[in-house]
Formats: sequence, C-alpha cells, structure tokens
Amino acid sequence: FIYGVGGKGIIALLTNDQVVITESAQYSFWVIIIPLAGFAAFLWDGILIGATRTRYMLYSMLIASAAFFLCYFIFYPRWLNHALWFAFLVYLFLRGAMQWLFWKLRVEKKAG
Repeated sequence: FIYGVGGKGIIALLTNDQVVITESAQYSFWVIIIPLAGFAAFLWDGILIGATRTRYMLYSMLIASAAFFLCYFIFYPRWLNHALWFAFLVYLFLRGAMQWLFWKLRVEKKAG
C-alpha cells in the first residue's frame, strides 16, 4: 500500500534526478507486486531456518533461480527491463511455493 501511494515520494527521497523519477514511474506496478510475491518466500525462510531445514531453502533457490533465468531470457527481447521485473517476481513466488511444497512433502512423509 505504501509503495502504491507514495511511490514517487519514495523515489524522490532517493534521488533528485527528474529523469530517474520519471523513468521509475513505468516500473511502479512491479514494485507494488514484489511484497505480495515475496511474502511466502521470506516467511518460509524463517520457518526453515528455525526448523534447521536449510537444505529445502537451497533446493527451492536452485529451482527458482533456473526459472528466473529462463523467464528473463525468454521475455527480454520483447519486454526489455520489464522482463527482469517479471523474472524476479517468478523467482520470489516460486521460492515460496517450493519451500511450502518441500515442507508439505516432509510432513506427509513423517505422518505416513
């Protein structure tokens, strides 16, 4: 919410270059989505560290990193810098999803 409402104001705190402020406006919607896509990844980081299951973090980051580069190289020719933002969102979302999946498989394995 804060990024959506105060985006230009936040950028203005970081720089007084009007070109940078103007150019950043075309990427503001990506910045708003990042916390939504990354929430699960950061939450699961904490859970997995606390449970001493950091290997799940490693596996999820390997899968998400591969997806990041795949998305970036596929979409860059048409989307340019927007491809970088999209690939980063895929990376964050996939990290959270994979960490949840690994945890779920672990719990089901223990229960079964």
